[in-house]
Amino acid sequence: MKAIEWNDRFSIGVEIVDHAHQKLFSIVRKLNRLSQNSRKNEWTCMEGIKYFKNYAMTHFAQEEAYMRSVGYGGYEMHKRLHDNMVNHTLPVFEMELVKSGYSEDVLAQFLNFCSGWLTEHILIEDRAITGKVSSKWVHEQSEEELIGFSQAVIGVLEQEFRLDAMLASRYYSSEDIGNAYYYRFLYRTKDGRKQQVFLAFEEQLLLYMAGRIQKERFMKMEKRVLDSIGTLSTRIVDGIGERFAQIDSYQAEKDNMLTYDQFIKVFEREYPYYSMLFRTNRGFFAVCAVK
Repeated sequence: MKAIEWNDRFSIGVEIVDHAHQKLFSIVRKLNRLSQNSRKNEWTCMEGIKYFKNYAMTHFAQEEAYMRSVGYGGYEMHKRLHDNMVNHTLPVFEMELVKSGYSEDVLAQFLNFCSGWLTEHILIEDRAITGKVSSKWVHEQSEEELIGFSQAVIGVLEQEFRLDAMLASRYYSSEDIGNAYYYRFLYRTKDGRKQQVFLAFEEQLLLYMAGRIQKERFMKMEKRVLDSIGTLSTRIVDGIGERFAQIDSYQAEKDNMLTYDQFIKVFEREYPYYSMLFRTNRGFFAVCAVK
């Protein structure tokens, strides 16, 4: 994991907020050093992560109070992002950590995700508070729409692939989920409007899902697995569309695999409409629709 270091580009110009962000960076660095220590134990890791979570919750409350005090117009959406991290993402990772006995791999995955979330959230969403940039989350869906979309995805994963799935994030922002594979669809309507859909599969999940389609058991990545990702992704997107009526009718124009770096570069330029991360019993899965 790359160490996250504070520098001036993360500053939003509000002392109490900037100080808390520096503290969060410091906690993540300490957790990273701890995860690499061969003498670590489960209790120490658990207490360190609990401290990170508690400090983050305290900081979120302070930041939200500041936003209210200055009448920040994006307050409601920003609070949704905080609540999503506390109520969905952190509990899911805590379950994964406990299940693995705080293994080095799962700890690394958790810390990579937190590092990505912190840097993206500060650079965009927090700096938007003081007008330095604009928020990425300009498309606000209702609670009913968010539940409907997440249930459609879970329905596909559970009913068509026999997976146990649960929501890990309502607002996935391209954070690193470990060794993963990415697929993109480009759609257009008759009037020329464009929509892109991205799917992300953690490797162990992709091996399992490809095996379900081909009625084989894949133990490692190979050409037949990669060749099946287009068919697999089409089946997933079509299944979501059948279950979620709010999705517009689009004509597929192009589809291709992406590297993680390519995925990030495309995602950075776009504004997500629906972008969610799911935890399954075989690994993480993400689906992102941008317009």
